[in-house]
Amino acid sequence: MQNHFLLVLLLFLFRVDGYAQSLTLNDCIEAWKDDSRQQSIKAYTLYRDLENNLDSGKYSRLNKNITDYLADHKPSTRVQARAYMYRVLYQMLLDDNNHSFRLNLTEAKKLMLQVQQLGDEQLLSEFYAFYAENCSRASNIEEGLFYNIKALQIQESIGMQYFPNRNEQYLSTAVALYKTGDYQQSLFYSKKCDYRSVADKNKPRNAEIYLYNMIAGAYERLGQYDTARHYYQEIVPLLNNHSDQNTQWLRFWKDLTQADIAKTWFLQNGSYPGLENSLLKAIAAAREYKLPDNAATLLNILGRAALKKKNNIQASQWFRTALNLSSSGTGLENAAHASYYLAAIYQGLNNADSVAHYLISYNHFKGQYDSLINQSRLSSAQVKLDFEYLQTAYQQSTEEIKKQKYIRNSILIAIVALSLISVLLYNRSLQNQKFKLATSEYNRRLAEQNEKAAKQQIDQFKERIIEKDRLIHSLKQAQPDENDNEFNFHQYTILTDDDWVQFKKDFSTAYPQFFTLLDHRAPDLSPGMARLCALISLKFDNKQIAGCLGISESSVARSKRRLRQRLHIEASQSMEDYLADL
Repeated sequence: MQNHFLLVLLLFLFRVDGYAQSLTLNDCIEAWKDDSRQQSIKAYTLYRDLENNLDSGKYSRLNKNITDYLADHKPSTRVQARAYMYRVLYQMLLDDNNHSFRLNLTEAKKLMLQVQQLGDEQLLSEFYAFYAENCSRASNIEEGLFYNIKALQIQESIGMQYFPNRNEQYLSTAVALYKTGDYQQSLFYSKKCDYRSVADKNKPRNAEIYLYNMIAGAYERLGQYDTARHYYQEIVPLLNNHSDQNTQWLRFWKDLTQADIAKTWFLQNGSYPGLENSLLKAIAAAREYKLPDNAATLLNILGRAALKKKNNIQASQWFRTALNLSSSGTGLENAAHASYYLAAIYQGLNNADSVAHYLISYNHFKGQYDSLINQSRLSSAQVKLDFEYLQTAYQQSTEEIKKQKYIRNSILIAIVALSLISVLLYNRSLQNQKFKLATSEYNRRLAEQNEKAAKQQIDQFKERIIEKDRLIHSLKQAQPDENDNEFNFHQYTILTDDDWVQFKKDFSTAYPQFFTLLDHRAPDLSPGMARLCALISLKFDNKQIAGCLGISESSVARSKRRLRQRLHIEASQSMEDYLADL
């Protein structure tokens, strides 16, 4: 299951069944003023009425009345927040087909602070969920996921029976977790959905179809193929009993589900009768439905199946087609897989140029995919820091309000003006000091997050070098006749110039004092020598350094001897330990 298709499911799930209503401005205001446990259900009733009357002139008249009311009165924060969510929902429903509407998230966050000050956790949780949905529309998945989870935590503590949209909220959270690669947590929230208990047997059960497909996809990613296949098979009767058997959507889902079942058999057992026919049918449907990533995933499976049959020509055709379809997002992973297998095929054919080409292609797509994952993790950490900073600002604002009340009361009973001035000056100084401390703490924690992320990048860099070194070693071992078909792997530099730029940036973030101390001990050290020092400090051996720099191991050894002399390292001291101490 691909991320693009997960976005499609939300278009169906967040629609609700309309019913005849004739709500007035007074109905809306009264519902929005409610602060009881029934407030969410009343607001949901208004949302249903809005959708039911979306294409009529009713809403335009009601909207004008709401605008006039907000202008003529000074409504409470509760009414402002409810009206704001209601009107934004209208814009989202009007824009349901092209998804061009984007909420001003900065404006929404300001209103969120005001809602926090009300102290109503139920309303706050709804606003969190509202904000999360709009973050997702703006492709800010990590921030949307964070606020969705926050909303669910509050709602579960209150009681989910008070929130009519609970299933959709659980599912949207599971979708976001799936897209960020957290399959275990995605399963956790997926299984909290209870669509079956509220299903109408007379209506299509699309929500269950999407839910089972996502659960199966998560289990497949975790390598639990039996369980994945079980959930794929749960979809089959839902599709067969669907009320509309003639839609392109339904035909696509039937083909995709059969292909997914066949795919899990192949991944588990290495073969499956009729695999190729099932996958080709689903590939054609995916391409017709404009889902290239789904098609590329299945093409890679076809390529692996062809390799099992030792049909390298057919396998290379499948992998090349998958590579052409894979471009960005989840396609990066498919492109990396296709490039890897193509390199292995051409190695068996002793085609050195093609091997090198597809190794570089694999390195390129794998690196981009890893960067996306790391950026997602860094974004999640940044969202948490921003939320904590927002909470700090909220607490400071609350304390400020209390102190201002105290000051106003003090003014009424104050006799000496000098005492009043002293209190105000002291209060201002105290607030400035607290603000500086809060800002300093925020910057410190942000720096720690950046340093941690950079060290993770360095660790991945080391793992990639080791992995690539092993791959080159295995390819060299696989050559049938080294004398007749000698292939000098060290003529190809494993790391590109762009890799080095990113490496130095991450290395300097993770070890900020390294190059400064190195320059202090050996001024005017060449960039090449500085690069060598960094690789040695990471405990790389000569072979790995040679692969990184595209030179021979003997050249690395000579460079190390010159570096030892340049740094005046004693013969009894290890160069690795010397550089590691910087």
